[in-house]
Amino acid sequence: MSVSPAHPLELVAAVAANGVIGRAGALAWHLPDDLRHFKQLTLGHAVIMGRRTFDSIGKPLPGRRSIVVSRSLLQSPHPQVELAPSLEDAMKLATDGGKPMFVIGGAEIYELAMPHARKMHLTELDDAIDGDVFFPNWDRRAWKLARQQYHGRDDRHAMSFRFCTYERL
Repeated sequence: MSVSPAHPLELVAAVAANGVIGRAGALAWHLPDDLRHFKQLTLGHAVIMGRRTFDSIGKPLPGRRSIVVSRSLLQSPHPQVELAPSLEDAMKLATDGGKPMFVIGGAEIYELAMPHARKMHLTELDDAIDGDVFFPNWDRRAWKLARQQYHGRDDRHAMSFRFCTYERL
Protein backbone atom coordinates (compact mmCIF):
# COMPACT_ATOMS: atom_id res chain seq x y z
CA MET A 1 0.00 0.00 0.00
CA SER A 2 1.47 3.37 -0.94
CA VAL A 3 0.58 6.95 -0.14
CA SER A 4 -2.77 7.74 -1.75
CA PRO A 5 -5.73 10.06 -1.25
CA ALA A 6 -7.83 6.97 -0.46
CA HIS A 7 -5.65 6.42 2.60
CA PRO A 8 -4.86 9.90 3.98
CA LEU A 9 -2.54 8.69 6.73
CA GLU A 10 -0.89 11.26 8.98
CA LEU A 11 1.56 10.82 11.85
CA VAL A 12 1.31 12.78 15.11
CA ALA A 13 4.19 12.76 17.59
CA ALA A 14 6.04 14.90 20.09
CA VAL A 15 9.78 14.39 19.60
CA ALA A 16 12.65 15.59 21.79
CA ALA A 17 15.76 17.04 20.14
CA ASN A 18 17.47 13.63 20.47
CA GLY A 19 14.51 11.71 18.97
CA VAL A 20 13.00 10.51 22.26
CA ILE A 21 9.21 10.05 22.25
CA GLY A 22 8.77 8.18 25.52
CA ARG A 23 10.22 6.83 28.73
CA ALA A 24 9.15 3.81 30.77
CA GLY A 25 5.83 3.43 28.96
CA ALA A 26 4.77 7.08 29.17
CA LEU A 27 5.47 10.54 27.80
CA ALA A 28 8.73 11.92 29.15
CA TRP A 29 7.36 15.48 29.58
CA HIS A 30 4.14 17.39 30.17
CA LEU A 31 3.28 20.17 27.71
CA PRO A 32 -0.38 21.23 28.09
CA ASP A 33 -0.48 23.18 24.82
CA ASP A 34 0.90 20.16 22.96
CA LEU A 35 -1.87 17.99 24.41
CA ARG A 36 -4.44 20.58 23.29
CA HIS A 37 -2.86 20.67 19.80
CA PHE A 38 -3.00 16.85 19.63
CA LYS A 39 -6.68 16.88 20.58
CA GLN A 40 -7.51 19.57 17.98
CA LEU A 41 -5.78 17.55 15.24
CA THR A 42 -7.31 14.18 16.04
CA LEU A 43 -10.81 14.92 17.40
CA GLY A 44 -13.45 13.33 15.18
CA HIS A 45 -10.93 11.09 13.39
CA ALA A 46 -9.65 7.54 13.68
CA VAL A 47 -6.45 7.15 15.67
CA ILE A 48 -4.22 4.13 15.12
CA MET A 49 -1.82 3.02 17.83
CA GLY A 50 0.16 0.05 19.00
CA ARG A 51 -0.81 -1.97 22.05
CA ARG A 52 1.85 -0.43 24.30
CA THR A 53 0.68 3.07 23.37
CA PHE A 54 -2.89 2.07 24.20
CA ASP A 55 -1.69 0.59 27.51
CA SER A 56 0.03 3.88 28.37
CA ILE A 57 -3.16 5.84 27.63
CA GLY A 58 -5.32 3.22 29.34
CA LYS A 59 -8.62 4.01 27.62
CA PRO A 60 -10.09 5.01 24.25
CA LEU A 61 -9.57 8.67 23.44
CA PRO A 62 -12.89 10.56 23.70
CA GLY A 63 -14.37 11.77 20.42
CA ARG A 64 -12.06 9.60 18.34
CA ARG A 65 -12.26 6.14 16.86
CA SER A 66 -9.48 4.13 18.56
CA ILE A 67 -7.84 1.29 16.64
CA VAL A 68 -5.12 -0.79 18.30
CA VAL A 69 -2.65 -2.74 16.18
CA SER A 70 -1.48 -5.95 17.84
CA ARG A 71 -0.25 -9.29 16.58
CA SER A 72 -0.67 -10.90 20.01
CA LEU A 73 -4.03 -9.70 21.38
CA LEU A 74 -6.93 -12.01 20.56
CA GLN A 75 -9.63 -9.60 21.69
CA SER A 76 -9.94 -5.86 22.04
CA PRO A 77 -8.44 -4.37 25.23
CA HIS A 78 -11.60 -2.26 25.68
CA PRO A 79 -15.19 -2.50 24.37
CA GLN A 80 -14.86 0.84 22.53
CA VAL A 81 -11.57 -0.06 20.86
CA GLU A 82 -11.21 -1.85 17.53
CA LEU A 83 -8.42 -4.38 17.12
CA ALA A 84 -6.38 -4.92 13.96
CA PRO A 85 -3.63 -7.51 13.40
CA SER A 86 -1.59 -5.21 11.12
CA LEU A 87 -1.19 -1.57 10.16
CA GLU A 88 -2.73 -2.31 6.76
CA ASP A 89 -5.80 -3.83 8.42
CA ALA A 90 -6.06 -0.83 10.76
CA MET A 91 -5.90 1.54 7.77
CA LYS A 92 -8.73 -0.38 6.06
CA LEU A 93 -10.83 -0.13 9.23
CA ALA A 94 -10.07 3.59 9.59
CA THR A 95 -10.91 4.60 6.03
CA ASP A 96 -13.75 7.09 6.34
CA GLY A 97 -14.61 8.86 3.10
CA GLY A 98 -11.14 10.32 2.65
CA LYS A 99 -10.95 11.84 6.15
CA PRO A 100 -7.43 11.74 7.58
CA MET A 101 -6.51 8.94 9.94
CA PHE A 102 -3.78 9.51 12.50
CA VAL A 103 -1.03 7.22 13.72
CA ILE A 104 -0.24 8.24 17.30
CA GLY A 105 2.46 5.76 18.34
CA GLY A 106 4.54 4.03 19.29
CA ALA A 107 7.91 3.67 17.63
CA GLU A 108 7.21 0.42 15.78
CA ILE A 109 3.89 1.66 14.39
CA TYR A 110 5.49 4.96 13.31
CA GLU A 111 8.19 2.97 11.51
CA LEU A 112 5.59 0.84 9.70
CA ALA A 113 3.42 3.86 8.87
CA MET A 114 6.15 6.22 7.62
CA PRO A 115 6.13 4.94 3.99
CA HIS A 116 2.33 5.39 3.84
CA ALA A 117 2.10 8.83 5.47
CA ARG A 118 1.30 11.98 3.52
CA LYS A 119 1.78 14.34 6.49
CA MET A 120 3.56 14.43 9.81
CA HIS A 121 2.50 16.69 12.65
CA LEU A 122 5.55 16.81 14.91
CA THR A 123 5.90 18.78 18.09
CA GLU A 124 9.66 19.27 18.06
CA LEU A 125 11.13 19.96 21.49
CA ASP A 126 14.24 22.13 21.68
CA ASP A 127 15.75 20.01 24.49
CA ALA A 128 17.14 16.49 24.55
CA ILE A 129 15.26 14.31 27.04
CA ASP A 130 16.21 11.00 28.65
CA GLY A 131 14.07 8.19 27.30
CA ASP A 132 13.93 4.68 25.93
CA VAL A 133 11.56 5.01 22.95
CA PHE A 134 12.57 6.92 19.81
CA PHE A 135 10.83 8.30 16.74
CA PRO A 136 12.17 6.54 13.64
CA ASN A 137 14.85 8.20 11.54
CA TRP A 138 13.34 9.84 8.47
CA ASP A 139 14.69 11.40 5.30
CA ARG A 140 14.03 15.13 5.58
CA ARG A 141 14.70 15.48 1.84
CA ALA A 142 11.45 13.59 1.15
CA TRP A 143 9.38 16.10 3.14
CA LYS A 144 8.76 19.84 3.12
CA LEU A 145 8.04 21.92 6.19
CA ALA A 146 4.57 23.33 5.42
CA ARG A 147 3.84 25.05 8.74
CA GLN A 148 5.72 25.89 11.90
CA GLN A 149 4.62 27.64 15.09
CA TYR A 150 7.05 28.36 17.92
CA HIS A 151 6.05 28.05 21.58
CA GLY A 152 8.51 29.35 24.16
CA ARG A 153 9.05 28.26 27.75
CA ASP A 154 6.52 29.69 30.17
CA ASP A 155 5.02 28.98 33.57
CA ARG A 156 3.15 25.92 32.17
CA HIS A 157 5.84 24.60 29.81
CA ALA A 158 9.32 23.71 31.10
CA MET A 159 10.79 23.71 27.60
CA SER A 160 10.33 25.45 24.27
CA PHE A 161 8.98 23.62 21.23
CA ARG A 162 7.57 24.05 17.74
CA PHE A 163 4.44 22.64 16.13
CA CYS A 164 5.67 21.51 12.70
CA THR A 165 3.62 20.09 9.83
CA TYR A 166 5.60 18.26 7.18
CA GLU A 167 4.10 17.22 3.83
CA ARG A 168 5.54 14.49 1.66
CA LEU A 169 7.13 15.79 -1.54
